[in-house]
Amino acid sequence: MNNTISVTLASSTALMAGTSVTLHGLMYGAGPLHVTLTDVTGNDCYGTATSVFKPTALYQNEMLVIDVEANTVPGKKYAFDFTLLNPTCGQPMSTVWVDSTCTPRMDLIATEGSEPNYVRHPEFNVSYIWQENPLPSVTNRIRVNFSANVDIPSGVYLNISGLRHTNTAQSSLNLGPSSEFEVHSWSNGNLVIKTKNTLAHSMYHDLYFNVMNPDCCQNPTDVIRLSTDYACFAPVDLVQRQSSSLLINIKGGSDIESKP
Repeated sequence: MNNTISVTLASSTALMAGTSVTLHGLMYGAGPLHVTLTDVTGNDCYGTATSVFKPTALYQNEMLVIDVEANTVPGKKYAFDFTLLNPTCGQPMSTVWVDSTCTPRMDLIATEGSEPNYVRHPEFNVSYIWQENPLPSVTNRIRVNFSANVDIPSGVYLNISGLRHTNTAQSSLNLGPSSEFEVHSWSNGNLVIKTKNTLAHSMYHDLYFNVMNPDCCQNPTDVIRLSTDYACFAPVDLVQRQSSSLLINIKGGSDIESKP
């Protein structure tokens, strides 16, 4: 995901044309990348950043090098934004510092809650699974309700594992909603689905599919697991919700479904 980084610089002496300013400690990959600087308008204390800095900077090896094209005004603030791509895995915040051709290092101070380099570790929130029909030898709709703390983009594979004793052809799963998901594979109780749209973070997303219950009764499946190989997610055990335990059914009129 792209991340907009805002910087405000000021110096007690002028930065001279022909020198450069370097931001160090930006942990957004090795590069090289040409990064566009965008002015951030302030009050009269602010100058126009792109009138003194080259509008395109070079990012490489955790450094952003900005060329100075015109002398800055001592004490004047110059604010600008630029965008870099966050890594797919989480990382802690760390110090970013600035120096220039004729000025020593100075650590940049971040606003609380927007510390540089911090990337949230991707993980599933508490997620749920339940069934609609515990009867033997009938079609049973399975529903999954899940959420994550980061966006999950389109084209990501999600795996639901631990489904068992189901006599269902892949063509009969009827996965839905079809606008959001499609079946990638179905084998030995493992269902792999592919996302068709970006799934927004911190929101619960619903999916469902049909299985054929076995002819004989069976105990509930202990663990049904949701996982993905995208962005360092750890697998999560789905919580079996409501009084209907997953893939438990009845036979001969004896209700062996677990009760709340």
